[in-house]
Amino acid sequence: MKLLNYLTLIFLFIATTGHTADLNLTGTLSSGGHYINGSIETQGTTVINSGIEVDLAAQTTITFQPGFSVAEGGYLWATASPDTDGDLILDVIEERSGCQNYQLPDTDGDGLIDSAEDTNKNGILELALNET
Repeated sequence: MKLLNYLTLIFLFIATTGHTADLNLTGTLSSGGHYINGSIETQGTTVINSGIEVDLAAQTTITFQPGFSVAEGGYLWATASPDTDGDLILDVIEERSGCQNYQLPDTDGDGLIDSAEDTNKNGILELALNET
């Protein structure tokens, strides 16, 4: 498949918002991440240009429809990951953030589930968002 010549599948953590429904991507994508407790699907012409880095993580599936392309020098990281503990943060996101036990919905034992502390569900402590 010609696309794989330009596509590098590895993991990178990029801060962005988390989602809890299905996500459809189309058009020219900007650098950043999309983490969703559902599925991700491209529609129509969806392009990652040179110098653009996109990180996709979905709980169920990631589907690339005809019309999807990654230009030479563009990067895509994609993984399907469960949410084993049901805290609305994907296991892969918790693992990337250094979580020792992603099977516990309250990994720090303070009585708040992880998604209540990480409101955008990206695995990064962001004090500007009043995350704990």
